[in-house]
Amino acid sequence: MLEFQTEEGILRVMLQGEIDHHSAGQLREQIDCRLEELLPKRLILDFTGVTFMDSSGIGLVMGRVRQAAAYGGQGGDRSSCRSHPEGHAAVRH
Repeated sequence: MLEFQTEEGILRVMLQGEIDHHSAGQLREQIDCRLEELLPKRLILDFTGVTFMDSSGIGLVMGRVRQAAAYGGQGGDRSSCRSHPEGHAAVRH
């Protein structure tokens, strides 16, 4: 499940539930559609609502970071990810 928020050139994607090989393709399509439509200066992927993620989710993240960078933006401040508090990890591009 996805929720999108936009504000001042920032696209925030709040992901929820499980991300696995069954759901990753659909999530990818939805996020890419919004990226292409809005051409944000910054993409934020918020995983605080994600309860499970397998390697397909990692591919989803890496692909969206590359996709966002392909649309332009401002160097290293192009995209970021926020993980579940218990995940103890964050990815920043």
